[in-house]
This record gives sequence, C-alpha cells and structure tokens, in this order.
Amino acid sequence: MVYTAETPVPYGQNLFYEPISFEFLRTFEEKPQMIVTVGDDPAVCHNLTCDFTFIEPVGEITSFTFTESTKKLVMQGTNLPGDLDRFDRIEFAQQECIVDEHTISDTMIECTMFYGEPTCGDFKPILVSTLG
Repeated sequence: MVYTAETPVPYGQNLFYEPISFEFLRTFEEKPQMIVTVGDDPAVCHNLTCDFTFIEPVGEITSFTFTESTKKLVMQGTNLPGDLDRFDRIEFAQQECIVDEHTISDTMIECTMFYGEPTCGDFKPILVSTLG
C-alpha cells in the first residue's frame, strides 16, 4: 500500500521574503551615510541613497552697521552670496531683514527690517545661504 500526499502552495510572479534586519545589510559607500527614521521606526532612503556631501563654507561677514532711523543693515565681507538665489534669509536682532536685489554684491549686502523693531541687545547678523 502506498500513501501519497500533495500540498499545493500557490504563488505568483512576486515572491515574498521575510524582512532582513538592518544590521545584516552592508554596502560599499564613498560618502558619509545618514540613518533615517520615520517616527521611531528605521527607514530606508529612496534607491538606498542615504549619502550626503559636506560643502565647506566660503563667505565671511567682516563688519556690519545698523542705522536705527532707516532700519538699514549693511554688511561687508568676502565671498558673500552675490545674488538673491544663493541665500535663504538674513536675521538681525531676532527680526528678518529683506534684501533689495540692487543692494547686493560679493563684498556688500544691504537689507531693511520692515516687520518690526529690532530686539535690544548685542546681536550679530545671521546670513543663511541656500546650502544652509
């Protein structure tokens, strides 16, 4: 007497594998990598490209003046962003300073504080470029 048993296992074109823990994933990289989380769960970057490039800052503000009556801030320096597309914002005394495109060059930036009075104290201008 012969007993035969058959267990059909349906499958399609997509195969399912159990998840692989992140500590078992290794790859050769030439750039520094970031660890990405969503909430408290680890995540994988799009196309597994979690790398970043550090760009050395080049500009420097060497001196500045603020005229209280006109609310004008004038900054002098070297290698400053010479056009409006190269920086994000300027802050001085906890207020945003608006730049006119005609008052900007690689060595000087002039801006006006429109949205309020500057906070009293000892402040320095903060220029944030598009690259941070």
